[in-house]
Amino acid sequence: RRIRIRVGQPRGDAAAIARQALQAGMSVHLADPSKAGLVAALEAIAAAQEAEVKAGRMTPEARDADWARLMPLVGQERLPEAEVVITTRPDLMLPAPRVVLALGVEPPKGAVALALVQQAEPLAEMVLEGASTPARAAQAVAFGRRLGWSVVPVGPGGPVAVALATALAETVGFLEGRGVPRATIAQALALAGIA
Repeated sequence: RRIRIRVGQPRGDAAAIARQALQAGMSVHLADPSKAGLVAALEAIAAAQEAEVKAGRMTPEARDADWARLMPLVGQERLPEAEVVITTRPDLMLPAPRVVLALGVEPPKGAVALALVQQAEPLAEMVLEGASTPARAAQAVAFGRRLGWSVVPVGPGGPVAVALATALAETVGFLEGRGVPRATIAQALALAGIA
C-alpha cells in the first residue's frame, strides 16, 4: 500500500507515523508546504532510525530499505493520488495527537478521523463523519491494524477519551462541591487505577 503523509504541527507526530508505516513495509510520500518543515521531519525520522540501529533493534539494511520507500515532497499537489492521506491536526483540543486519514481525497471531505490514544498498546478511536463510507472505514481499520493500532469505532459525539475525561472532571467537581476533600478523591481514583 502506498500512503502519503502531509506534515502538520507538531511535525514529530507525522514523522513518527511515517516511520511506523515504513517499518510496516509501506511506501510513504512525506509532504510539507515548506522545504524547511520537510527537512525537519526527515531529520526526525533519520535520528529515530539511527537510535534504533545503535540499540540493535534495527539493522542498517532495514533502515536503508525504509529510506528507499520514502519519497519527500514539497507541497501537496500529488496527495490526492494516494490510497491513504494522513494529516496531523494540532488545532483540535485533544489530550493526544489526532490524525485524519482520508483515502483518495483531500482531507477533511470524506475523511475517517483517528484519534490516537497512547497506551502500552496504541489505541485509535475512529470517528466517522457524515461523508465517510463503510469502505473507507474498513480501509482505515486495516491501515491502523497494519501499524499495530487497536482501532475502536466511536459515535458522532467524538472521541471516548475526551468524553471520559470530561465526565471525570465533572464528577470530581461534584464531589468537591459536596465537601469531599480533593486528596480523598485522588486517593480513591488512584486505588481504582485512575491517575
